[in-house]
Amino acid sequence: KQVQGIDNHIVTPYELRIRSELGIKAEDMAELHRAMVDVVSGPTGTAHKAGVDDVEVAGKTGTAQWGPKNKERDAAWFVGFAPANKPKYAFAAVYEGEAGESTHGGEFAAPMIGKILNEILKDQTKPKGKTKAKATPTPNETPSAD
Repeated sequence: KQVQGIDNHIVTPYELRIRSELGIKAEDMAELHRAMVDVVSGPTGTAHKAGVDDVEVAGKTGTAQWGPKNKERDAAWFVGFAPANKPKYAFAAVYEGEAGESTHGGEFAAPMIGKILNEILKDQTKPKGKTKAKATPTPNETPSAD
């Protein structure tokens, strides 16, 4: 939007402009969104290892090959966002396999993302209605009203 100096003063403002539009219909975007959720939580999804309890994750796995046939290598990847219904995190992970090693996004990259998402979303996945037990006040303490 702008070039800004170290003092936060705007040096050069720019007009916003659309460089390109994809022209994707809303119903097609909704179907793509559903399909990305199914990649993680659907019965035939390839990225179950990226799942987080009580949080919908949307993603896409993939594998690319490169190199000469006798030394071909794979790159397994997984990209997406979470929570799917109100994205807060976007992610991309790539795992580069060794020559001759067969890799797949769901087996190598998705578990890396699953570990990270489970860690950063763990507070959002706690069972509802359960609260931490409060300590009983000692005789010299007054119970708090919180």
